[in-house]
Amino acid sequence: MKNIDFIVDSCTSLRYFIPIVEAGNLRGINSNFFVLKNNKYNCPFDKRNFFHLENLSNLFKINLFNFERELLKKTESKVIFTIEGSKKEFLKYYDLKISLTTMTDYTVLYKKYVDYVDYVLFPSMFMASYYNDMKIYPIDGREAGGTLTNKNIYLGSTKYDIDIDNYTYGFDKLKNKKKILLFAPNLEDSKSYKLFQDIVKRLKINDNFIVIVKTRGKHPVQKKYQGHAYFEDCHWYPHTSMVLINESDIILTFGSTVTKECVMLNKPFINIDTKKFKHLDFLTSKSCIRIEIEKELNVNSIFDKINYLLDKKVDLDEFRKLRSNFLYEKEKTKVSDKLLDFCKSKF
Repeated sequence: MKNIDFIVDSCTSLRYFIPIVEAGNLRGINSNFFVLKNNKYNCPFDKRNFFHLENLSNLFKINLFNFERELLKKTESKVIFTIEGSKKEFLKYYDLKISLTTMTDYTVLYKKYVDYVDYVLFPSMFMASYYNDMKIYPIDGREAGGTLTNKNIYLGSTKYDIDIDNYTYGFDKLKNKKKILLFAPNLEDSKSYKLFQDIVKRLKINDNFIVIVKTRGKHPVQKKYQGHAYFEDCHWYPHTSMVLINESDIILTFGSTVTKECVMLNKPFINIDTKKFKHLDFLTSKSCIRIEIEKELNVNSIFDKINYLLDKKVDLDEFRKLRSNFLYEKEKTKVSDKLLDFCKSKF
C-alpha cells in the first residue's frame, strides 16, 4: 500500500484526513487529495481556503488534484477515503472504500452511501447503536437511522490524533483571566441569539473574564457581540474551534455538537439546548451541563452555572467516564495508525 486517495469536498475534511496523511508519511505512503468546489464558506477553492490547503499540502507532502478533471487519473491507489460517502458513485474504481463519519451528520446520510462503501469508521459502537433507531431522534420524516450494520468499524476518530497542546492563539498566557468561549447560535434562531447577546454583554463587563466568540463563516456575528476576541474559521488544521476549546476554561454552546470536542479535550461546558432535535444529549455530567431553553430561560441561572464551573476543579475521571461509555478513550496507538493497519490487513 504505497498510495492512498482522499476526496476533499470541503475544508472540514482536513481535520479528519491530515492525521491519516501524517501516519501514512511515516510508513512511506503517498497521499493524493482530489479536491472539489462547493458553494459554502468551507469551499477548498475559496481563495483563503486554498492558500491554507496549499500550505498544508507542502507541509505534509500531499499531491493535489482537481476532482472534476483528474479523479480517474492513475494514482496506483487501491484505497480511498471519503467523508460521509461524498462522491459515492466514483468509489467503485477502488478495491477498498472507507467513509469517515463526522459529528452526527451520519444520522441522515448513512443510508444514502452505505451500499457504496466497504467500511464506515465510527468513534464507537454506542454512537452507531444510539442513532440506529430514529424513534430516539426523529427528523421530520426524512429517511434516516439504520446506522448499525456489519460495515462499521469502531476505531475512534482520526480528528483527535492531533496533539492540540502544540497550538495556541495566545490565550493560555493570560493566567489571571478566565477564558470563556461562546459558540454563537444562528441569527435566524431569534430566541437563542437574544440570549447569546445578553450573555456576551454581561460577561464583557466583568474584568476577570476574557470573552471569546467563535462562529462559522456563513453566520458572522455583529461587531458589538464579538466579545474581546472573535473567530470564524481561521485555520482548518489544526481547526480553530479545537484550539480555542483547548485554551478556554469553559465553553458555552447553543445546541451544538461541539460538546463532543469538549469531552474529548476535558473541557467543562454549558450547552443551552435550543434545537428540536437533541444532539449528543447523553454527554451530561457535573462538568457537562445541559439547559433546555424552553424550561430554563433565565440568564441569572445560567450565570450561576458559569460560576459553578469556574469554581469547580476539573475532574478528569468525569470526562474519562463519558468517553469510555459513549465515545472512545485515546490510546498510545493513534486511530490513524489503527486505520492504516486495518487497510493493510485487507490486502
